[in-house]
Amino acid sequence: MSVTIEEIKEKVKALLHSEKEYELAKEISNKKKEIVDAHYDSLIELLESAGLKKFSSEIADIGLHTRLRVTVPKSLEDKFQFFGYVRGKYGDDVLLGMTTINHNTLNSFYNNEMSSENPPSAIPGLGVPNEEKYLRISRKEIEHG
Repeated sequence: MSVTIEEIKEKVKALLHSEKEYELAKEISNKKKEIVDAHYDSLIELLESAGLKKFSSEIADIGLHTRLRVTVPKSLEDKFQFFGYVRGKYGDDVLLGMTTINHNTLNSFYNNEMSSENPPSAIPGLGVPNEEKYLRISRKEIEHG
């Protein structure tokens, strides 16, 4: 198969054009996400101001919920404390599975620990959890204004 310089140039041109379109689409998507997040925050504030945990209409059913979230230990000392706790309670096998722990896995672990039969008063190396508010929305209509 013989390839010409023009074919390569056209492919490069198409690639660069597609990359530019992709970057513009990501920019638009990020701006739309900011708008969506602002609506969520505003709706949470409205529900709290009205003293409502649930709201139902012909458009959607909405529930306001809270959960406790912890952050991944940042300092070396906090990491040693946390991993020491895990090793002491569960052993090396569990510890190895948690050495590259991410935010979601850590919070799942934290919630399991706190809902256990004998929950600890605190988990060494983890700071005080923050309360996070979120909405569960069940849409009733696909199209709404």
